[in-house]
Parts: sequence; structure tokens; C-alpha cells
Amino acid sequence: MFEFGDGEEYDFAPTEASKLASLFGASILQIPNETDLTYTAPKQPTLDHKDGQNDSKILKQPNTKVLLVKVINLWKLEDKTYKSLGKHGLGLIGSADLKTQELIAYKSKDSVILRAKVSEKFLFFIQKDNFSSFHDNDLQNWLVKFENNDQIEFSNVIKSYGGRVIDSTKESAAIIPKNAETDKPKPDLLPKPQNLGTGDQESDSSEKRTNILNRISKLGQQTVLRPISTASDASDHEEITKSRKHRKAKKGTSEKAKIKEENRQLEQLPIEGHQQLVRNELALNNLVGVPSTSYPMWVTHQPDISNYLLTQNLDLKQTLATISSKLDSINNPKPSNDNSTLVSKLKALEVKAENLEATAECYKQKYEELEVKYLDLLNKDNNRLLESSLLITNLEGQISTLKLQLEVANEGVTELKKQSDVYENAQIMLKEYEETIEDQKVRLTELEQFYEQNKDFTEKKEAINSLGNVVNDLNQRLKAYEDKLTASELEREHLRQQQDLTIRSIGNLIKISMNEMYQNILSNFNEDYSYTYSELKSPIAENMKGATLNLIENITERLIVDQKPSE
Repeated sequence: MFEFGDGEEYDFAPTEASKLASLFGASILQIPNETDLTYTAPKQPTLDHKDGQNDSKILKQPNTKVLLVKVINLWKLEDKTYKSLGKHGLGLIGSADLKTQELIAYKSKDSVILRAKVSEKFLFFIQKDNFSSFHDNDLQNWLVKFENNDQIEFSNVIKSYGGRVIDSTKESAAIIPKNAETDKPKPDLLPKPQNLGTGDQESDSSEKRTNILNRISKLGQQTVLRPISTASDASDHEEITKSRKHRKAKKGTSEKAKIKEENRQLEQLPIEGHQQLVRNELALNNLVGVPSTSYPMWVTHQPDISNYLLTQNLDLKQTLATISSKLDSINNPKPSNDNSTLVSKLKALEVKAENLEATAECYKQKYEELEVKYLDLLNKDNNRLLESSLLITNLEGQISTLKLQLEVANEGVTELKKQSDVYENAQIMLKEYEETIEDQKVRLTELEQFYEQNKDFTEKKEAINSLGNVVNDLNQRLKAYEDKLTASELEREHLRQQQDLTIRSIGNLIKISMNEMYQNILSNFNEDYSYTYSELKSPIAENMKGATLNLIENITERLIVDQKPSE
């Protein structure tokens, strides 16, 4: 609702067209029949991608269409805490030519927050209360909250384009790799050479050399360590299957020529270092026109098994370099009438390469299982963090309410202390009156005794009369003291009741003033518009100032009325 921008053209209110282009200003809306989100390719591919930095330019790619757009609230995981980024647009775009889809979140037409390619390894977790979480291309964890039933619609579209939607609210939900393979019997890799003719042996040897060189180039790359496969090339397993099919069937003249051409190109390919191969692949991916999905810094996110596989791949590169040198000597053999020895050596090398590749596949499967477990644990941790954040928010609200109640209670305690001081003074005065009464009673008793002793003496009649007057006077004073004591107790009871009424009336005045201030603040704003900080500050400050002055005036009037003596 509160966006600190100069204009309101980037608000995410629903529009009639419900197109992503309608959110990007009038310049795009003026183009007739414009329904595609187009991109411009970057000038030069970059290798370093820092967290939180995405391409700010909207790339231009033909036939890229907007598949779905929703307005969401976005959070970013930083230091094990979700940081709120406010409202954003969450869109799903796709290219029919490239057959790829991408999930993006954006603030405006030139501010793309995140990118995540939708594939079979893209995990979209559904959580309760319309929350969802996922990882982008930089492995950054994001949390989004949909409105109404947008979560179900969005998850169905992601699932229809090959993404994996996991419902975390169900206890039985489990992450199972989609590409999990069952054990298959290994085909025969060493056909008997005597069953082949001379021409077939040469063709078969050429095909095997091509397949081995292909596997060497693949094993030199970091294919095992990638958590998300975004390339459209065939996997190592598919290449092995193709090579086995090539060995089972005879090839025509065109296929032999193609294999020889591939063999010639692969022979010219040097075995480069691991980092150089990754850079080349990154450059090729960036030139396609879609965001790069390679991860040059993925090593920092790998578990221990991945580091072990990386070390083993480096050892394999050295071994494969030796194999490549031997294959070069095979490609340029010395004149000999018998090629059976070379064919047997080639097949032995092929068996070794197959075994190494099978071992790599085994480690790759183990790594994928560990990756799935890691993502599952990460999702559970995210759920716990979300629940903790919501609990902390609720506790903060309760603490604020308790603080306000404590302030009101402290004010009441201060007033009660003042009344307690008045009551203590009244108790002291009452005690003094009681002591005076006791003294007067003792004196009256003495006078009565004196009267009894001297009543027979007529000469002391006048003294007796005077003593009688004194006794009457003392009785009157005693009655006056008793009446005053009774009135003091009634006055204290009335004062206590008046204090209770004053405290309750002050509390009611505070509630009424706060409600009026809240209603006045809400009446100054409209939910369909966005306001800057200065626009928000002025009406809120005026309402708070007016409510405070009104509250002080009402409390003062109430205290003045309560302090007036009752008639």
C-alpha cells in the first residue's frame, strides 16, 4: 500500500487487461496489440553474479509471452530471518521458440528482483495461509504470499510447465526425484571381433573413438556438481544409450561421414582446465537470449560428497588425458597389417571409460538424494522460521498493549497513593480524637467519684452544679466528636467511590480518543492509492496532536468536576 515513489503508475492494482505490459507505463500501453514481454540481450556475458543483483534491463527476445501475473507480498531470507520487501508482481513468462519458462518478480518495469527457471528440478513449496517458497537461479530463498485463491492457480500453471509443486501442509508429502532410475542390466560392451568384417571394424572403431572423446569432454566439465540442470543438451546417460544403439546397428555412408567429421573436430579439442570449461559454457548460455542458469559459485553450497566428487573428477581428468593421448596414437597408427591389437586396446579403454562413467552416475544419484534431503530440511527450517516470525509479531503486539495498560495502571496507582496519604492523615486525626475522648472519659469518671464523695455537703452544692455543667459540656463534646467521626468515615467512603469513578471515566476517555484518532487517520487515506512518507506524516501527526490535546482537556475537566465538594 505504501510505496515510496514519485508516481502511482507502478501500483499493483488489478486492471481490466490483466497483462504484464499494462503495469509498465503508458509507453507500452500505446502500442496496439502488444501482448508479449520482450527482452534485449546483454552486451557481454559476465561471470560474477552476486546475491541480490539481477539484470535491471528487460531483455528482448522474440515470441516471449506472459503466461500468468499475480500481485504478491514478497519476503527475502537474510541471516536466517525473512525481510519484508512489500508488494511486488510475480509473473511467469515463456518462449515458444526456446521452449523455456521463467519465473520473475518485479517492482517496476526496470526493476526485476529475482529470476528462476521453471524445469523439472524447480521446487515450488505450498505452505499454509497462502504462503509459498522457492529458490531462484542464485539459490536465494524467497517467500511469497498470494491473495485469495491465486496460490492454487499459480501452482497449477507451474506444474503444467514441468515444475514440481510440493504441498508442505500435508504430512505425507515427500520429495522424490523425478529422474530416479532403476537398476538396468548392463549391455555387452565387447562384441567378438571375429564376427566383424574389415570395413565394419573400422566403422565401429571410429564410432567408439567418437563416443569416448564425447565422454571425455563431458567428464571434464562440472556436470555432477550442478544442482539444477538447465541445458537442453542430452545427458551423459542418453549419450551412452545412443552410443550403444550405434554399436548394435550398422551405419550408412552419410552417418559414417558425420562420425568422421565429429571425430576430426573432437581430436582438435584440447583438454582444458575445469574453470575454463565452465566459463565457456556460461558464455554460450548467456548468448542464447535467456538468463544464465549456470552456477560458477555453486561449490560453496555443496555438501561434503560434492567436494569429494570434484576432487575425483580432477583425478579422472588426468587419467582421461592419458587415454586421449593413447587415442591420438590410435588415430595415427603405424603401418601394420594386423589391427586386432589396437582394436582390443580400444575396447579395453572403452570398458574403463564405461566403468568410470557408471561410477560417476552412481555418485551423481547419491548427490541428488542428498540434495533432495537438503531441500526438504531447508523447507522445514523455512516453515519454522515463518511460524517464529508470526509468533514474534503477535507477541510484539501483545507487549505494546500491555505497555499501554501498564502506563494507565501506573497513573491509577499514583492517584491511589495520593488518596492513601489523605486517608492516613484522617486516621491520625481520628486517633487523636479517640485519645481526647478517653481522657475526657477518665476525667468524667473522676468527677463522678468526686461528686459521690461530696454530694452530702451542701456547702459544695455550687461546686457540684458546676461539675454537672462540666459533665454536660463533656457529653456534648463527646457526642460532637462521635458525629464528626461518623461523618469522616462517610466522607472517606464517598471519596473512595469517587476515585474509582474517576479512574474508569479516564480509561473510557482514552479509549474513545484513540478510536476517534484511528478512524480519522483511516478516513484520510484510500487503499487504492499509494502515498509518500511526507503525505503520510502530516495527517497522522495532526490527528495524533488533536487527539492528545482533546484527551488532556477532557481529563482536566473530569478532575476539576471530581474535586468539587459534593452538595
